[in-house]
Amino acid sequence: MPALSWLALTVIDWSVSPLFQDPSGPMSLVPRWRYMTDEAKALTKRTAVSALVVLLVLLVVRALVPWVLVAVVGWWIWKAVSR
Repeated sequence: MPALSWLALTVIDWSVSPLFQDPSGPMSLVPRWRYMTDEAKALTKRTAVSALVVLLVLLVVRALVPWVLVAVVGWWIWKAVSR
């Protein structure tokens, strides 16, 4: 147990150490955001939004695929029975 508490204290010490803190404030996700042109910022934002939309669509489609398969099988059965 002493090794675990030493490790926890070391991690805590690193998080509050001035060597690991940015004096200009919290670090942004894009490190050079404040130096980017407005056009580059807009392109980055559009790309991020597009990636999130694609991920959301993939999650929805993935959830709906079993229902689509059930509907197709049901339609095949209906067509076979109605003959």
